[in-house]
Amino acid sequence: MRYSDNRIIKTGDLVCLKGKQLGVVGCVIDNDDYTDEFPKSDYAYLERGIMLTLSNGNVLYLEEYIEDLMLISRGKEEDIPRYDPDDSW
Repeated sequence: MRYSDNRIIKTGDLVCLKGKQLGVVGCVIDNDDYTDEFPKSDYAYLERGIMLTLSNGNVLYLEEYIEDLMLISRGKEEDIPRYDPDDSW
């Protein structure tokens, strides 16, 4: 699975969904890229897509890439800044 600019989506990527919600990629099933939090044994049955841990603590499964998913930075889950929609970028 790739971003719209053709970069490969990787675990640990910090992403922004729909310009509002930050998250971290927990696994990329298409690329056989898993983490301890999202192990292959639990998620490979899905066959495709990605799992995201959002900054609000929710987990989201995206079966297909959507253009509203933007890479912010490559990194680790601990580095998630909390997003405040009232902050100006």
